[in-house]
Amino acid sequence: MAPRFVGTAPVHLRTALHLLGELDDQLRQGLPTRERHALVLLLAATRRQLWLAVVALEADPRVARRSAVMTGVGMVVWALRAMITILCAGLALLRAALRVVRLARVMWP
Repeated sequence: MAPRFVGTAPVHLRTALHLLGELDDQLRQGLPTRERHALVLLLAATRRQLWLAVVALEADPRVARRSAVMTGVGMVVWALRAMITILCAGLALLRAALRVVRLARVMWP
């Protein structure tokens, strides 16, 4: 299990996000359009990665484990429902075939 960073890493990440916001504001004012656009895209991608890191560091491991268990349960339930649906369709097809056979026996003895 990975060690959890209680105080330092999330604080550093939030500081980096704040500094990226300030840099983004400065870039929007001073550079030509083409260069500014490329740098703003790079900043947006970096900000997105930092937010994902913040969420990963602040996430409770029990919540992640519970989410994984519920996903597994959902997959099993979905597979069971699919199997039951296929079985019911097969039984309906068998009943229809037996009705056709019975009708054929009645009509042509």
